[in-house]
Amino acid sequence: MMSIRWAGGIVLVAALMFPVGCLTARDNPTCSQFSKGAVPRAMAIQQIECQWVSRRLLIMGEIHGTREIPALLTDLVVAQPVTQPIRIGLEWPVAQQAAVERYLQSAGTAADIAELATGPYWKHPDGRMSHAWLELLDEVRELRRQNRHIDVFLMEPDYGDAASIKAAGGVLAMKEAGMARAIRTVIRTAPSDTMVAALMGNYHSRVGKDTPDPDSSVVTRLRADHPLVLMPYARHQTAWFCGADGCGSHTFNSSKPGVAVDMMEMEVLSGAPSGVLAERVQLHALTASAPANEAITQ
Repeated sequence: MMSIRWAGGIVLVAALMFPVGCLTARDNPTCSQFSKGAVPRAMAIQQIECQWVSRRLLIMGEIHGTREIPALLTDLVVAQPVTQPIRIGLEWPVAQQAAVERYLQSAGTAADIAELATGPYWKHPDGRMSHAWLELLDEVRELRRQNRHIDVFLMEPDYGDAASIKAAGGVLAMKEAGMARAIRTVIRTAPSDTMVAALMGNYHSRVGKDTPDPDSSVVTRLRADHPLVLMPYARHQTAWFCGADGCGSHTFNSSKPGVAVDMMEMEVLSGAPSGVLAERVQLHALTASAPANEAITQ
């Protein structure tokens, strides 16, 4: 399902580095509010990390088919202590869970990638099954090889037949209920020190009364779990998806970047459900990420 554009895009990916002796967010007893204006990326990562630690559940909304939003989640995961258990939810069909598990246990060879990125699920035209998401998955695979305690769970439910979809209130309601249920199951069953992150289209993570049917969103369904919701965007943004003018890289906005490379700007969003902390994250730019199976099929 194509994500809805909110106001922007993302930062160019940079390796996350902290100076020697620099305090991480975990060393900070409190999570300070984000400073006004743009701040260095490393500082923003620390602040987001602190918020995530304090709330346990992070929901990241994205414009599908972009490179930088999955990379931001990767940076946040890499920044955690090596002993920190983490569960990452992806908006992929649950029927792909076994294939993802096989890939995470593989050597990550071209043959392993080809085995993963085949089949009907990898032909979704909305930008989810992208190189960027595959790179996120591959980073998890490598971190697990380093004995990091990271698992991946998939969230898009099995829709069943037409009668089941109708009984659930339609495809959208069934999908959002299913994704919320998948996240809630992990929160309830994983050890209490496990941090959870879920990456999904920013329509599903919508907040605020001015958004379509906000009471049905994944965020609202999980408000009792007090999630931190990040909505990354950029003033200049492109994304890969299939639209009326065909499949490929589409430009949403051609204005100049609003923040410099390696800078980020945070803004608390109003109208979030009680208990939810929602923030817009302005990045330098959004760039398109092609389908992961494109190089395999051509």
